[in-house]
Amino acid sequence: MKRFSRFSLVFVMLFLAASLVPLLPASAAPDPNAPKDLTATFNAGNGTIFLDWTCSSATDQNFTILRKKSSESTFTEIGTVSWSTEYADNASVLVPSTSYDYQVKNSTGSTNTATVLRGALVPAAPTNLQGQALSSHSIQATWTNNSAWPCKSHLNYKVNGTSNWQEMIINEGINTAVIDGLTESTAYDINLIVFSMYEASSESNTITVTTLQNIPVPVAPTALTAQATNSDEILLNWTDASDNETGFKIFRQEGSTGTMTLLTTVGANATTHPDAPLTPETTYYYQVCATNTAGDSVLSNIASATTPKKAEPPQTASTILKFYLNQIQYLVNGQTALLDAPPAISGERIMLPVRFVVEPMGGTAAWDPIEKKATINCNGHVLMLWLNQNTASLDGASKFIDDTDPTVMPMATNERILLPLRFVGESLGCGAVWNQGMLEATITYPDPSL
Repeated sequence: MKRFSRFSLVFVMLFLAASLVPLLPASAAPDPNAPKDLTATFNAGNGTIFLDWTCSSATDQNFTILRKKSSESTFTEIGTVSWSTEYADNASVLVPSTSYDYQVKNSTGSTNTATVLRGALVPAAPTNLQGQALSSHSIQATWTNNSAWPCKSHLNYKVNGTSNWQEMIINEGINTAVIDGLTESTAYDINLIVFSMYEASSESNTITVTTLQNIPVPVAPTALTAQATNSDEILLNWTDASDNETGFKIFRQEGSTGTMTLLTTVGANATTHPDAPLTPETTYYYQVCATNTAGDSVLSNIASATTPKKAEPPQTASTILKFYLNQIQYLVNGQTALLDAPPAISGERIMLPVRFVVEPMGGTAAWDPIEKKATINCNGHVLMLWLNQNTASLDGASKFIDDTDPTVMPMATNERILLPLRFVGESLGCGAVWNQGMLEATITYPDPSL
């Protein structure tokens, strides 16, 4: 029998031992195209959990974001991104004080699992709450939303002096709301908070707003009349039949085929309005209604007037104008004409609309509403006067309107500017005579006494 050497016996034993040990699989190396190095960070400043990872794949940059509670076993897909290695998860919808696991994957593999604790997210309180009564039963509230993440608004309101709060829920991104169904002439306290799924802000400022009184629509004005006072002006008059209007709307139509449109709105208690400038030899139609916060009255009757042909400057050697206290009729070289406002007395001075003195003499009068200044160009003179000012400028030189009475100055009445007749006439080279018995002022150009 052949004997084995000691070396041969050891070799055989090792061979048999190796043949009895099962082969172990080699460890698989991570796919270099899979995402990796995932981190997750809770950001209380903007209400997110921020994910960040790396991926060296040159072709597969489409990623799926997975999330689960750390206490659960199954991930859920929450979003996808392409060609980006960042993702912000809305933490406001997650449960506070709870750990969450995240993974990111593409078609070749997944990242490590990143775990993060969802901390507290208290929204910033809304500010600048304001309110305005829209009607007798509604109030509009507006505010500034300061939350860094989407939140709904919880608008609270109650009758002032009570404790019975009611509420409205306003969706994300809206910072105004109308509270309806309220009681007339009642004060309401209003405040609000904003809230996410689990947390709420502190309260905003509290405001108190009172609903409007329920007033009726005003009664329509009556007896509207229209009278042409010049080739470019028509004077309207009506009767105020209401006691609760805030103003009157005036409508005008030019010609028989025109359209009645809003011309202007004048204040409460007004009963007259001069419409100028207009086109000579044109018929105008008017209607007026009263208005307030409840709405407009029905329209008045229709009144019409036709502007006359533009008067040519007088060709006579002299111009004689006669004005009568408290009358709109006056005489131009013996011919009757109409003022748009009658002469009035202020102190011992006759006041009237000055263009009715200037235009018959071929001059012009212009009103500057910003400076409240009347500028008159007539008979080679330039005269400027200011409303409620007792000095004037004549050909560039300043002078008192009345050396003996500093209270004499231009004044406004019924939307017209009245100027002192004698001062204007004499400044333009005219003679001025007052007849107390007839209450008549006569202006003559040129001044016959010179």
